[in-house]
Amino acid sequence: MLSLRGVFVNASGTFFSRILGLFKNIFVNFYFGLADTFWGAFQIINTFRIFVGEGAINNILIPLYKKIKEESPSSVKPFLVKSFVFVFALSSTLSLGLYLTAYPLAKAILPGFRESKVLESANSIMIMSLSVVLISTQSFLASIRIAKYGSFFSFAYAPVVANVLTIATILLLNHLGIYILSWAVVVGTLGMLL
Repeated sequence: MLSLRGVFVNASGTFFSRILGLFKNIFVNFYFGLADTFWGAFQIINTFRIFVGEGAINNILIPLYKKIKEESPSSVKPFLVKSFVFVFALSSTLSLGLYLTAYPLAKAILPGFRESKVLESANSIMIMSLSVVLISTQSFLASIRIAKYGSFFSFAYAPVVANVLTIATILLLNHLGIYILSWAVVVGTLGMLL
């Protein structure tokens, strides 16, 4: 059933997240220039975040949860435990894979760049690889909340929290150098989870 409140919550969360994302990009460019090495690394991490997190988990988990709850309510808790273990194991494996293959990935996304820039990007991938596990966990918990209570608020506004914390980290700690951008992504993703 279509809920106007749910539509408004999702739409407003997406709107505010996109506006804050624009400001995040402005601050990154202001403090660090174009930051090619960061943006290249971020695209790799973001692809995996989308793969195991944002949307993917919801599209699978919510219908299964509802079906199991209807057919066998006593099976809901074991289903959730098994699902969480699977999501955590998959995202941890992907995160570890990103960490271990950071250098070849950086080399692939920055062809022709100096070795120092490739290493900078590889280090950024290694730092941000943690966010794959965090976003997957957040998406899992948000999916359960949506399926169980029909509440879209935490799912819709989690990216807003992430952007606010990312911007705050950049503003407060930009003097620490380029890697603060990668840590800001991790801090923002942790904020989404919390």
